[in-house]
Amino acid sequence: MMLMPGNNASGYIHYWAGRVPGLIGHLWSPDRRITCYPWIPYVLDNRRYADLSKGRIWSKTSFINHIEYSLTLKQKPLWVVVPDIWGNAQATLEEWYQWEPRLKDYGIPLAFAAQDPMEPKDVPPEAQVIFIGGSDNWRYPLLREFVALGKPVHVGRVSARRIWTMHKLGVTSVDSNSWLMAKHGRDRVRLELYLRYRAGDSHLEEQLDLFENNEITLKSSKLPNTGIYSIPYKGTFPNNIKYEHLIMAIENWQDVPEQQQPRRYAVQHQGNLYPVKLLISRANVYANGYQLPVSAFTGGRDAYRFLRCRGMQVVPIQ
Repeated sequence: MMLMPGNNASGYIHYWAGRVPGLIGHLWSPDRRITCYPWIPYVLDNRRYADLSKGRIWSKTSFINHIEYSLTLKQKPLWVVVPDIWGNAQATLEEWYQWEPRLKDYGIPLAFAAQDPMEPKDVPPEAQVIFIGGSDNWRYPLLREFVALGKPVHVGRVSARRIWTMHKLGVTSVDSNSWLMAKHGRDRVRLELYLRYRAGDSHLEEQLDLFENNEITLKSSKLPNTGIYSIPYKGTFPNNIKYEHLIMAIENWQDVPEQQQPRRYAVQHQGNLYPVKLLISRANVYANGYQLPVSAFTGGRDAYRFLRCRGMQVVPIQ
């Protein structure tokens, strides 16, 4: 099952996306500019529900521009959610038959947003993905039947306490805007346990079952000593990064975010300058299979020494 922390691109997300390919995805809505990362698949939301809940007027133009911009990128979306009307099954079906003929020409798989009180038989046969919206009281009792249709099933707005349940039901993907902002220690532990389970720690299955059934209670707001949000190499560098990994990162270089542009020192290679920490971060993809967040290790003299020992030239920026 893929977790989609809506519009979130923190270092923690990149760490788990690299460690377990296919575990993390992005759900981008029309009010956010799509940022592509080869190790993170993405899907397109229509933002209809968010605008409705906040009393805003939904923009068809923004939605279409959102889709057309995605088609200019090297990495295409897995699917797009066809416009729907939250909580109104009939209106949602009418929206589907209005939009489906137009959107299918883009060549992106279309997701139908099921609403209360639909049943699995109400899903249009043309739908390639089933997006389960609607209320919790309606959708959760029917989830097993929607999954049984054999199409990919995505469930929106899933709390951390339901992640394990969704996994066991065979749901394809889930999204949320709250997992990384959760103030309740139990929710953060649930998320971390599931991520570690997917990384191969199968012994955590029993703990996940206990959390699912609310048989574990945290007496303090502080997180237990489970290594929550832990990232290896804190303060150090992956020693198995070699010169060839750094060169591969340079040869496959992508745009640099403004906040990570080099300020004082940079790596110079064939006349071009590369940010010190970001180069190490991206080289880790070729050494260990995932991009190491720049927040996971120190910079400065230690980073310069690390790179120079591997044959790279670190120079001051004039």
